[in-house]
Amino acid sequence: MKENTLLKKTHADHYREIENYYSPKIRDGVPDYQILGWENRQAHLSRFQTLLKKVDLSGKTILDIGCGLGTLYDFIIENKTDVKYTGVDILEEMIKKARERHNDVEFSCLDIFDEKTVFNRKFDIVFASGIYNLDLGNNMQFIKKTLEKFFILADKIIAFNLLHMDSENREDRYFYSSPSEINKLLMDFEGKFQEAEFYHSYLKNDFTVIIRL
Repeated sequence: MKENTLLKKTHADHYREIENYYSPKIRDGVPDYQILGWENRQAHLSRFQTLLKKVDLSGKTILDIGCGLGTLYDFIIENKTDVKYTGVDILEEMIKKARERHNDVEFSCLDIFDEKTVFNRKFDIVFASGIYNLDLGNNMQFIKKTLEKFFILADKIIAFNLLHMDSENREDRYFYSSPSEINKLLMDFEGKFQEAEFYHSYLKNDFTVIIRL
């Protein structure tokens, strides 16, 4: 019981850290990339371009975890790709803004780690952009926990990005990793996927992982 209480408290603390970081940014007139904590619009789009690199989206079901304002969906439809998109985020303010922008797709405010959260289906592709950026104190455990969930939810592809350990001007509030560190973590999931591709030349401070199941 004591251990479970501690885990719940840690999870609650993480939620507050995330809320305290993003909520003050959610204001009318503030550019999307600033609300989402990215350095500029081009970097924001570069991350999307890389997440979708060599990924066939046409006709696919997509789950966007930590969807924020739904900007990944913006990027997809701008490229005239037909998908069935679902976006989820733990911040109600983000989901409210996302629904205002797009009332034709499913956006839900929920925590995928909540025991009450149940998906009655799998998705062809699971995306996660920026969800590992804040230093929560136990990010590697968090990444492993999310991957466990992603492997349950995804049928074909899992794609996510992280800040690179070799970034210039690193800041204490953010979490940085490396392709080798994530590749080592993926060894715990051996047998669950066919291959993992790493991309890290599109930006100096970022890398992307595309896992094919």
